[in-house]
Amino acid sequence: VNISSSLSVKNNINGSLVKTGVLLTAQTIKKSKIIADGDVVVQKEIIDCTIITSGKVVVPRGRIVASTIHAAKGIEAMNIGSEVSTPCSLFPGSDDHAKEILKKFTDSIDRYKENIVKLEAVEKQYNNQSIKQLNDLSELSRLQERLQSEKKKILDDKKSVTSAVVKRQMEEFLADLDKRALKMDETINTLFDENDTLQTKLSEIKSKLKSIRTDMQAVLKDKNSFKKWYQEQKELSHKQGVGITVHGTIFAGTQITGTNCSMVVKNNIKNSIIQQTINITD
Repeated sequence: VNISSSLSVKNNINGSLVKTGVLLTAQTIKKSKIIADGDVVVQKEIIDCTIITSGKVVVPRGRIVASTIHAAKGIEAMNIGSEVSTPCSLFPGSDDHAKEILKKFTDSIDRYKENIVKLEAVEKQYNNQSIKQLNDLSELSRLQERLQSEKKKILDDKKSVTSAVVKRQMEEFLADLDKRALKMDETINTLFDENDTLQTKLSEIKSKLKSIRTDMQAVLKDKNSFKKWYQEQKELSHKQGVGITVHGTIFAGTQITGTNCSMVVKNNIKNSIIQQTINITD
């Protein structure tokens, strides 16, 4: 299940992967992985689950057993653990979901950058080819002018020649010049066509680069906005003292990892609030 809005399940979630936004409510969650933007509220029990949320995990009248819970805004339950189950691993104040979102933003931006580098390399290659083609065209134009000048001179000289042998030699030379001129025209036309094709490709590359840079800037803006919100929420949660509230019993063996410290519950603790607080200064 993957939805961006709230999800309310009247009965149980069992053996599922659920990604949801805002709020998730259910009676029981078993053998499932939950990723949520908001609070996860369960009426009876969470058993053998992994829950990652930017909100709070709340089981007001029930228990959390054999589960791993990452909850940015804390954890509240009647009981956590049991005498016989695998100990729970609790991460209050840990917003792995938000970190994963930030990682996806970063990965997306990195892919954009990789594409830009590749396209810029192709653009450079095309530009170099275009410059070479234009230089070749310029050189061919100079050769054409020289050839035409040479042809004109021979035609002028031919007028004063009386020897049939010399005239025939001059005519053969003129024919050769015409062949060279024709071949040169064909080469020039081919170069113009190739350059036109190259300019079209360059235009497409520039358009793609512009589009990718625009998209990357939009993702970067979204990342910065999300990062700012995440930091504000993190500081607010720390100031409020994010932790674990247990109205019944938190059983021995439960592992608790905060943002700056960790502990293993050695003995059963009843009616407790376990909280890490830090001072945030400018």
